[in-house]
Amino acid sequence: MSKKPKLLFSLGLISSTLLPLISTSTRLDGDAKPSTPVEPNDPSKPGDKPVQPTKTIDPKFDTFAQEHQKILESGLKSAITVAISFLKNEMAKLDADKKIDYGTKISKKVYLSKLINYFTKYQEQIIKEHDKYGFNITFPYALSALKKFQRGNIEFNNKKYSNVLYGTEKDNAKTRYDRIIKKELISNLNQEDNFISEKRFKDTIQNYYTSLAQEIGKIIYSEKHFLKVDDPDNGFHLKFPDKKGNNQEEGKIEISAPKVNGKATTWDDYIKSKILPRFLEFDLIKNQEYKDEEQKQKSPKKPPLIPPLVPGKPILAPPVKADVEALPSLEPQIRAEYVNKSISELNNLINSANQDKFFFFNNPVNTRYVYKVVSIEQSLAKVSIEDINQPSIKRIYTVNFDISKQRDAKKQLIRYNHVQGIREVVIQFYNAVGLDEKLLYQNLANDNLINTVFGMVDQFVKTIYSDNYVLHQEEDIRYWSDKLTTINDKKTANLAKNSAKNLFLTAVATSTFNTQPTWSALAQVFDSLINEYTQDVFRLNNKTIKSNIDVMNKQYASKLKVKPDYKVETIDEFVDQIQKDVYRLRALANYETLNMVSWFNKYTAKLEYIKNEFLALRDLSNNLAVNEQTYQKFHEAYLFAQKSIDKNKADVKHARFNIGITLLVVASIVHLLFIALMVINYKTFKQRKIRSLYILFLAISIIFFIAGINLMLL
Repeated sequence: MSKKPKLLFSLGLISSTLLPLISTSTRLDGDAKPSTPVEPNDPSKPGDKPVQPTKTIDPKFDTFAQEHQKILESGLKSAITVAISFLKNEMAKLDADKKIDYGTKISKKVYLSKLINYFTKYQEQIIKEHDKYGFNITFPYALSALKKFQRGNIEFNNKKYSNVLYGTEKDNAKTRYDRIIKKELISNLNQEDNFISEKRFKDTIQNYYTSLAQEIGKIIYSEKHFLKVDDPDNGFHLKFPDKKGNNQEEGKIEISAPKVNGKATTWDDYIKSKILPRFLEFDLIKNQEYKDEEQKQKSPKKPPLIPPLVPGKPILAPPVKADVEALPSLEPQIRAEYVNKSISELNNLINSANQDKFFFFNNPVNTRYVYKVVSIEQSLAKVSIEDINQPSIKRIYTVNFDISKQRDAKKQLIRYNHVQGIREVVIQFYNAVGLDEKLLYQNLANDNLINTVFGMVDQFVKTIYSDNYVLHQEEDIRYWSDKLTTINDKKTANLAKNSAKNLFLTAVATSTFNTQPTWSALAQVFDSLINEYTQDVFRLNNKTIKSNIDVMNKQYASKLKVKPDYKVETIDEFVDQIQKDVYRLRALANYETLNMVSWFNKYTAKLEYIKNEFLALRDLSNNLAVNEQTYQKFHEAYLFAQKSIDKNKADVKHARFNIGITLLVVASIVHLLFIALMVINYKTFKQRKIRSLYILFLAISIIFFIAGINLMLL
C-alpha cells in the first residue's frame, strides 16, 4: 500500500487551503406555498367575481439590502480565497509539466503570478469596491433593493439574456446593467413588483455567491488570455539583471507592462478587462435563471452542475460521445411473435407507438441511441438512429433487409434474448459506475474516469461486432434454438440469455484496454484518484476540512440530534478503507472463473460501492465551508464513511473468527491423532524418537489451539 500524508498533519506547505469545487447548482423554482383554495362563485349571485389572493411586498423587505451586504462580504471573501488556491494549484501543475515548451511555460507562469498578486493585493478592496476590479455585481443588488424592478432582454458578447430584472434610471447604479452595457443593447419589457419572500430571497442570494465560489476558476482564468513573452503586439518582455544589478534588485527579473493589440496597458487593467465580461455573463445567467414566484418560465431547465469527483479537479475535457454518423447501419430484426407477417403487415406495425414489440436491433451497448424502422420494402429497410438526449440529432439510412432469413421464430427468440442479455450486463455496469442508459459521461465528474469508461464502452462495442465473437454467438444461437420447444419456452430462453451474458463477459475478460485487462482498468483509475486525494486535496483543503469538523460538532450536531463526535481521524481511516477496497477490486477483476455472471455481480457490487465511497469522500473533503444548505449532506457522507469502516472491521473480525474455528478444528484433529497414537503405541512411547514425534504433535495442536482462540477473541 502506498504511503500517503494524513490529512490531519500533512499541511502547511502553502498558505491557501481551498481549491475550486464545481458542485451541484440547484435551479431556483421558488418556494411559494400554494394559495388557500378560494370558494367558487355562488351561481345565484352572478355579480360576484372570484376572490383573488392579494400579493404584497414581504414585510421584512427593508432588511434585504443589509442581509445581502452580509452575504456579499462572506461570499466574496470565500470566492477570493478559492481563486487564490485555484491559481496556485494551476501554477503547481504548470511547474510539474515537463512537456510544455519554455516560451509557453514562462508566459503562463507570468500571467498566473500576476493573477495571484491581483487577488492577494486587492482582496479587501474587491470586497468593498468590487466594481473597480471587474466584479460588477448587479442581480443581487436589484433583487435586494428594488420593490419594483424592470424586466427586459439584454444582448452581451453576442449572447441574448431574456427576462432579466434590473433597476431603472432613477434607481441605484449598482442595480442597473447600463453602467456596463450600452443602453441600445438593453430592451425594456415591463415593470413588476418584487414579491419575493424572505426565505426565497436568502436562498437565491446564498446560491449566487456559492455558485460564484464554485465557478470562480473559469471566471478569472482562461488559457486563451495569457500574453506571450516577447510578443510586440500581445505580450510583454522580461528584463534580466545585469551583472552589477543596475536599476534592479540583484537577481530579480523585471516584467514589463503588457501590450494588447499594440497598445500599452497595465497588468491590473488587463486582468480586469478579462474578468469583467466573464463575471458579467455569470451575473446575467444567474439573473436569467431566477423565476419570480408568480411566474413559471416554460424554458427547460439546465441540468445541475455535477461536483467534481476530486475537489479542485473540474472536468476539463469536452463531453465524449459517439458520432451518430459513425454508428453501424444495423438490419432490423423481427420479434419471434411476428416472423410470419407480410411486408405490408410489418409496415402497418411500424406506425405503432411501441415498435419494440415488433422489431429489435443488435444494439445492446450504445443505449443512448435508439434505432427505429421508418419503412420496409421488399429487400430494403429504412431506419432512423436517434439520440435520446437530443432527439434533433438523427440519422436515416437504408440497409438490406432479407425477411426470408428471419422466418425461424425460435432463432429470432434466442437472438432477441442474446441482445437483451448483453444489454442487461452493460446497464448493470453503467449503473455501477454512476451512469444509466442515457450515457451522460459528464456525470462521472472526473476526466480520467470519463475517458476510461468511454474507452471500455467502446471496447464492448468492438467486441460484439468482431468476427470471432459473431461466430461464437451464432453457434450459441443455433444450440439454444435447437433446445427450444416452443417460443413460449421461457426456461430455455432464460438459459440462452444467461449463456449470452457468459459469452460476452468472457470475451471482454480476454480483451485488453490500455495494455491491461479490460476489467482491471477502473481499479487503476480509482487508485489514481486516491493518489490525487492524498497528494493534493488533503494537502490543500486541510484547514477547511478541520474547520468543517469543528463546525459540525459545535453548531450542527445539536440540530441533527447526534453526539458532537465528528473526527478528522475518521476521514483518514476512511481513505485507508477505500484504498483496501480498490485493491480488492483489482484482485476481483483478475479472478478467473467459469461462472462469469456470478463473478460480474460481485464485481459490479464492489464497483458501485467504491464509487459511492468516493462520492462520500468528496463531500467530506471539499473546499467550501459547511453551511445551512450543506451540513445535512456532510453528515450523511460522514455516516457512510463510518459505516464503511465498521463494515470492514466486522468483515475482518468474521474472517478471523472463521480462521480461528479452522485452527481449532485442526488442533483438535492433531490432538486426537496424538491421543490415538499414544494408545496404539503405548509400549513404544519410551523410545526417544517416538517420544519426540508425540511431543511435536502435542506442540502443534497446542499452538493451533492457542492461535485459534486468539483469532476468535480479536
